[in-house]
Amino acid sequence: MNYLHKKFYIFGILIFILLNLNAQDIHFSQFYNTPLIINPAFTGNSDYNLRFGLNYRNQGKSISVPYKTYSAFIDAKLTPRFLKRGRFGIGGMFYNDRAGDGNLQSTTGMAFASYSKGFNRYNTFVGTIGIAIGFLNRSVNFSKLLFDNQWNGTSFDPSLPNNENFTDNSIFSIDFNFGALISYSFSKKIKVHIGSSLCHVNKPKTSFYESNNRLEHKLIIHGGLYYELNNKLNITPEFFYSTQSNTNEIIFGTNLLYGKKELKLNCGIWYRFSRDIIPLIGINYNKYNLSFSYDINISKLHYASNYCGGMEISLIRIFYINNRRTPCENFEYSY
Repeated sequence: MNYLHKKFYIFGILIFILLNLNAQDIHFSQFYNTPLIINPAFTGNSDYNLRFGLNYRNQGKSISVPYKTYSAFIDAKLTPRFLKRGRFGIGGMFYNDRAGDGNLQSTTGMAFASYSKGFNRYNTFVGTIGIAIGFLNRSVNFSKLLFDNQWNGTSFDPSLPNNENFTDNSIFSIDFNFGALISYSFSKKIKVHIGSSLCHVNKPKTSFYESNNRLEHKLIIHGGLYYELNNKLNITPEFFYSTQSNTNEIIFGTNLLYGKKELKLNCGIWYRFSRDIIPLIGINYNKYNLSFSYDINISKLHYASNYCGGMEISLIRIFYINNRRTPCENFEYSY
């Protein structure tokens, strides 16, 4: 097999797997550190008043031009006096994803709002609904891409016309997301949550052609447990499931936090079903949470990737602000 054929073979495997496993949306292995992307009901749904987060992911470097994803979010909890057993959450999120030789970019900016209600006397059983609305932009540089019509029989010739019927190289759409969450505290040491969200409710258009191709609905189901074994050790097992355009993604695993209140070591192991093993290490210092993970690719793509997957970094800063009234005892979702 010559170099050119090998290159096309590897590229074909990559495209096939990406289209069949994660065709439409960005994804983070540290899904628990991207709460607003996962479910709008996470907005302001925490034990602190204000939270700010940054996420970065780099994947596919061992095969082709790497996919780079950047994300930032901020959310806050509001507890007005007229809500006797509830609270509001507000927030915002931005992410950008860049991929391939054509610099294909997906950029999204969204505003979030949520409402939480306690259902029992001590507010240990809490339900939350959340919504998100924003814009989605996709753009590409066609001049950097090669098409089948530019094959002259022996090589690709960029000077030849591509004969593609592109209507635009940048498109904008409105996007809507909706989610719900239920949390229950058995005690201060044992807390659980389960939630679900529906992304792209309005199926925003994403095609560069005249066709009416749209971003399909994405259903997410997730849940987790916080268990304080003692005053130095906590475990936080979670699961994540998503389905979109007949493709599925399943991630499950756990993190362990060890140390005192001001300083904790965070380590964990996660598994993306049939695709990746994901070790994680991090540190929680004061009000800063820093985590690093790496996807070890074990799917059929490992012949081309050499078991190299995606590197991911997450940084979260939390703020505690004195509040006259705290209506609901909340579950702490980020670590």
